[in-house]
Amino acid sequence: MINPTARDLARRPPTEPLQRRGSLKPLKTVSLLQAHPYVNILLIGPYGAGKTILAGSAAADPRIKRVLYMDFDDGTMSLQPVEPDQISLEHAEKIRVKPIKNFMVDLNETTRYLEETAKPGFLEDDEFPKFDCIILDSLDESQKLLMEGIRREDNDAARETARKMGKNPDEIFPGRADWSDYGVNSTVLKSCIRRIKALPCHLIVTCKDQDKDDETTHTRQLLLPRSLAFDIPGLFDEVLWIAQETRSNREEKKREIVHVLHCKTEPGGARIAKDRSRRLPAEIEWPTMTKIFDYLHIATNTEATEEETHANTHP
Repeated sequence: MINPTARDLARRPPTEPLQRRGSLKPLKTVSLLQAHPYVNILLIGPYGAGKTILAGSAAADPRIKRVLYMDFDDGTMSLQPVEPDQISLEHAEKIRVKPIKNFMVDLNETTRYLEETAKPGFLEDDEFPKFDCIILDSLDESQKLLMEGIRREDNDAARETARKMGKNPDEIFPGRADWSDYGVNSTVLKSCIRRIKALPCHLIVTCKDQDKDDETTHTRQLLLPRSLAFDIPGLFDEVLWIAQETRSNREEKKREIVHVLHCKTEPGGARIAKDRSRRLPAEIEWPTMTKIFDYLHIATNTEATEEETHANTHP
């Protein structure tokens, strides 16, 4: 019995073997140290905190060969090489921009391309490049774009129904989103993130936060519908909050505005962060992706590829 049911197993005598060894296939496993060569990061913060610039600074890291910037937010102006920002002209040339205007069409096309180019043996060139880092900017805008598509499909279906019933479809007015629309929105968005996470590359996702604390949890939540705001952080290895804060400069004896990345949940604090690696400090002043990669012990692109190849060839 190759695929026994639960009832079959319950009736089987405890001494009877489940299968003979000769019919077993090797179980493909990888070493714990080789299991996770890539990292996925969620960057959260208010408008103008520097999320896009921080994410884009991945292009300045020597371990990153090429970056794909998935633009939901028309935020490429933040990545233009302007001194003394973190992105130079040389680094900006490593970034390729994919505008996302239709969520399902553009995102599915992009993800399928990434999956195909990630297959072993794919030969890249200038027309078909591979990417070792993906930036999705931003999650809150992608959620809105997806909801617009869902509502458009619902309204098109309602107009078609009206046409079949002999009514004037122009008299059908768009309805408000209901709980089922938000359910579809949540399911599709989380599925897309998981699909991109499965790719052999680093993933950096930005998201704005609410301008006030949640009345129930007394914490600052993502600028997303409530269910998504609670679920999304669980999909990422690192959940980091960036903010501009005024701090004292002891050397110059004055106060200045500093970009600070919060990597840990502070006791009683309003921001909930997460560091699965347990390698990041509580906060990083003037953060860059190179600093974060260094703390996380991210391997070079060659080393990560070698680890992945070893995992695929040594079951």
